[in-house]
Amino acid sequence: MGIQFLAVDGTDAGQWCPDGRGEGTHITFESKNEPKLDKLAANYLGPVSASPQVIVDAMLDFAQVSESDMVYDVGCNDGRVVITAAVRCGARGFGVELDKRQADKAREGVIKANVQDKVEIVHGNAFDVNLQSATVVFLYLLPKGNRKLTQKLLDELRPGCRVVTYIFRTLAAST
Repeated sequence: MGIQFLAVDGTDAGQWCPDGRGEGTHITFESKNEPKLDKLAANYLGPVSASPQVIVDAMLDFAQVSESDMVYDVGCNDGRVVITAAVRCGARGFGVELDKRQADKAREGVIKANVQDKVEIVHGNAFDVNLQSATVVFLYLLPKGNRKLTQKLLDELRPGCRVVTYIFRTLAAST
């Protein structure tokens, strides 16, 4: 089994998209609370905007996240994806966030949820993070950010890893 890409935009069907190594299937749901994109600094890969909790829950369910998973969130914002994965699913989580204030906020959320033994948040650049231990990767990035990360994902992720994007698809998911 190859890497599986799931693209969810909240209004259209989310789809597992083959990258030449993946398998296809799909899920459909609608979100009534689409986030608004904030003005972004040029070096950010995606919006400084958290995925709505209803979307986080749906994506975790669709990706079938379980306690055996290692969930990575690239551009983790307030950490809600990895925190929710730990609390709801018992998964381990790793979030990387370029914005120091958001990384600090995410660390506070980890402590508040009492999942310090399961979740690590780092302030840093996504390109400096090794993704090889990930079994699920979440992305809420702009198309430019997804394009920049696509080759890194294909190079570092193991077969069977699920990549879930919100709103903006990766290049692999666009083909």
